[in-house]
Amino acid sequence: MNIETVVVGELETNCYIAYDPGTKEAVIIDPGANAPKILGRIGSKGIKPGLVVLTHGHPDHFGVAEEIRKAIEGKVAIHENDAPILESKILTLRGFMFSATQVDQKLKDGDVIKFGKCSLKVFHTPGHSKGSICLYSDTESILFSGDTLFCDGVGRTDLPGGDSAELSRSVKRLLSLPHNVKVFPGHGPATIIEQERRGLGFKK
Repeated sequence: MNIETVVVGELETNCYIAYDPGTKEAVIIDPGANAPKILGRIGSKGIKPGLVVLTHGHPDHFGVAEEIRKAIEGKVAIHENDAPILESKILTLRGFMFSATQVDQKLKDGDVIKFGKCSLKVFHTPGHSKGSICLYSDTESILFSGDTLFCDGVGRTDLPGGDSAELSRSVKRLLSLPHNVKVFPGHGPATIIEQERRGLGFKK
């Protein structure tokens, strides 16, 4: 699996393009802003995305999902618990307004997303939002952690749908993964499970 990282928006969201290097089939994870920048990266690499996957329903992660969906003639997927946020005709969050995004696939824990010979398993990891998910490849030792787990930190729980007890359980689940799993978070630099396990004082 190859990964392209495109940092977008005022909150510097990591939009990831994960693709099979052989077939160039791909998924786009969290297109929060700047559709031309994301589409430009796709075009320059000859990547063929068919699905936009959202780790949760916050605008800095889905801001241009509908625009991207139309441009690639693809589909949008998000966990069933956060789908109603995107399907609202108009969403207002802290003064920002976003048009509705079509949801084509409502994800749940254990679902598998396939593209070419690659696949990502859906982990439902509530806490930052009710429908937060992470995407895991055991064969590649890769985790896309959204806003659940960061380098040297975890997601905030003070936004609507946040719950600190749920987040704690979700983070514990992630930290139980193999120590060498590389973590690609929704913001900031990549890390590995072992580093976060030490930093958060977690013992397997």
